Amino acid sequence: MQLRKSLSRVDGPRLRIGVGNILVRQRHHRLVTSSREATRPLIVVVARQTLKFAQQMITDHQKTTEDIKKLVASGKVQVMLPTEMISTQTAMLDKLKALNGTDFTAQYHSDQVSAHKDAVDLFTRYGKKGDNAALKDWAAKTSPALQHHRRMAEDLNE
Repeated sequence: MQLRKSLSRVDGPRLRIGVGNILVRQRHHRLVTSSREATRPLIVVVARQTLKFAQQMITDHQKTTEDIKKLVASGKVQVMLPTEMISTQTAMLDKLKALNGTDFTAQYHSDQVSAHKDAVDLFTRYGKKGDNAALKDWAAKTSPALQHHRRMAEDLNE
């Protein structure tokens, strides 16, 4: 069973665990890479706060990916992890790839707020009502970090 189907009883079509981590790594990597290759000073291309946020997301999402892989490897969670993004995520990434400068930054900020609101909702609900004990525990333990990420994303627009 795929991870998406395993949690669909609680979340429906908005599930982003696993596949969301693929998108996150690509989206944040685009931001970090673009800022390093810029010929103008970093502060002009990407606000330092945004770059710091992107680097933190890469680090934190690598950890959650490893955590879910360990759960699956242990046999406590019986799912197939996704290996590619779904079409809506591919479209989101393609949109970001086409943008530069302040247009990219504004879209990136908006995407982050939206994605983290959805993630907090998903993890909070599964942490309360999930049917797999190990995954339910992991979702509940991960939710506070996602709430922090959401607040960080909201702060990007200040």
